[in-house]
Amino acid sequence: HGAFSRDGTLLFTPENDYDNGRGVIGVWDRDAAWLRVGEFSSGGIGPHEIKLMPDGYTLVVANGGLLTHPDSGREVLNLDTMRSSLTYIDSRTGTLSSEHFLTEKKASIRHLDVAADSTVAIALQVQRAAMNNNELVSLAAIHKPNQSLTVLNAPEALMVKLNDYMGSVAIHNDTRLAAFTSPKGDLVMFWHLDDLSLQGYHVFHDVCGLAISQDNQYFILSSSSGKVRQINAYSLKIDKERSLNFPKKSWDNHMISISYKRT
Repeated sequence: HGAFSRDGTLLFTPENDYDNGRGVIGVWDRDAAWLRVGEFSSGGIGPHEIKLMPDGYTLVVANGGLLTHPDSGREVLNLDTMRSSLTYIDSRTGTLSSEHFLTEKKASIRHLDVAADSTVAIALQVQRAAMNNNELVSLAAIHKPNQSLTVLNAPEALMVKLNDYMGSVAIHNDTRLAAFTSPKGDLVMFWHLDDLSLQGYHVFHDVCGLAISQDNQYFILSSSSGKVRQINAYSLKIDKERSLNFPKKSWDNHMISISYKRT
């Protein structure tokens, strides 16, 4: 999950330096036919998603902390020592501005979204096989400027259904709601960014794709069975008239909302 610079001329991509076991951010130049023009450290291991902060130059990076190598497929090679982190990097210089860690070391920070006030919502995936207990772990958290990471809580009956996996997160700025999807739990859940309260949830089989509609009225969700649902961002009710079914399609885990200008 890469990110563009504010003017759209540079593309930043999360990558792995497998030989040295570190994460890097690649830099690609639009005006040079997308030539790779540089790279800098992600400040961690296994960077997965990047977003540009509202200041227009700081990148926030979800370093999953999981060391892998093409020779070993998807096998995680550092479960005992994994260290996930949320890092902030100056995209102009590659300088690490700050780094933040969760209390639970086996929780991997994978996906994130950024609110207009610089609040970052992060979706987590727990490496249960590496834990020495069966305690439930919160799978949603936020980070606000000059504060520590804060986990978002929910009733145990809901948390256990998530099966240690959140797949996507999206913020609706007007309502200050952050939506999180769990395909393994068949749930989409909504927390308020300010009082951190759980505002509601919906059951949707294998839901993961998540975005905000172009008109800013809906959370749009997709599932692997080709279904699309739209939830009103203000009432958190499903608009059944806007539901779509594509029985011959199978949506993957993520969705993005794009716009373009006619020339």
